[in-house]
This record gives sequence, structure tokens and C-alpha cells, in this order.
Amino acid sequence: MSSHRRPRLIALFAVPIALLVLGALFLGRSSATAAPAGSSSSGAASAGASSLSAAATAQSKKKIAKQKKLRKKVIQFTNATRKENGCKPLKKSKALMRAAQKHSRVQAKNQKQGHQFPGEDDLGTRIAKAGFKNAGGVSENAAGAAGGGWFVNARHVMYGGTATKNGTGFTSIGWMESKGHKANILNCSSTHIGVGAYIDGKGAIWWTQNFAAKR
Repeated sequence: MSSHRRPRLIALFAVPIALLVLGALFLGRSSATAAPAGSSSSGAASAGASSLSAAATAQSKKKIAKQKKLRKKVIQFTNATRKENGCKPLKKSKALMRAAQKHSRVQAKNQKQGHQFPGEDDLGTRIAKAGFKNAGGVSENAAGAAGGGWFVNARHVMYGGTATKNGTGFTSIGWMESKGHKANILNCSSTHIGVGAYIDGKGAIWWTQNFAAKR
């Protein structure tokens, strides 16, 4: 009589990164990034505007609809968490939504999380070009990892969680589990938010939160 063993779960971890930019000087502060096991953290391809446009066009209507729901859910979680901690809810900014989604596409193109890639403007410039003018302060949270096992939904990217794919467990460290990201989310001085969630061809979701305060 044959027996079947349960698949062994291997714990893999992914840690998101945060960027805080203060005032008009745009002085960045980012936390250390830990690349998930089995992935490469070296090499970043340049992401041009034409390739980003092509990627957006190639996405199915189903994926686009899912991304919209994911982005909305992150805003809901963010404002609920802020309320619990005594901060006013953030207003959704169309400009910040554009900036965040574009950056999520850039992360997907480069297949790594980050705040600025070759050919990409810095955070303050990205937000200004997207239409958010006279920001008193801006900050950004980013998350994502190649392969599709990490940050699989809005709850995981916000609060952390473990998902199983092909018998392997993927543990995501959520933004609220990290000091830098939590500080950005609970910055009561911020007034507006934009969220990006881009699903690449392999099913991985690349996340961005952009925060800003009006002068």
C-alpha cells in the first residue's frame, strides 16, 4: 500500500520598502530591502514610457478591474487604520493614483521593488508631473516580489500574511509590520493618498502607496 506525503512548506519571506521625502528638498530616507529567497536583486532594466504604455494596453479587462479593486481596498484599510490611531482619513487624489500606478508598472517592468529606477524621476518629481502641485511633504511605500507568491492581496500588503503556491509558503511582511511603512501610513500630516497595484504576466502584484500633504 502506497502512502502520500503532504507537501513540505518552505517559508520564504519578502520585506517591503519605504521612502520618506520631506519638504521641497526631497531628501530621501529608505529602509533596507531584503530580497526574497530564490530571487535575484541585481540588475534593473530601464523602463521607458513606450514600454509602460504597451504593458498597460496588453493587460486584460479582468486584470484591470482586479487592480482597481485592490487599490480601493488598500485605501479602505489605510483609512481604517488611521482612524484607529487618531489620524484623519486621507482623500484619494487622482494625481497620486496616476503616479502610484505608473510606479507599480515600473516595478513590474524591472521585476524588483524600489523607489527609483533608471530613466525614472524621483518621487517628488513624479508626483508633481502627475498633477499634484505644491506638496508640503510626500512619502512612498513600495512592495512586490517576482514569482507571484508574495503580497497576494490588499490585506497581506497592509498587515502581512502567508500564502501557499505549489506547496511552498510565502510569508509577506506587511507595511504595518514595518516601522518605516507604518510611520508613513500613520503620518497625520498627510492629507492625500494614491495607490498602485499592477499585476504582471506571472501573476505577481506590485504595490505602491503615495502620500502627500497640501501646503
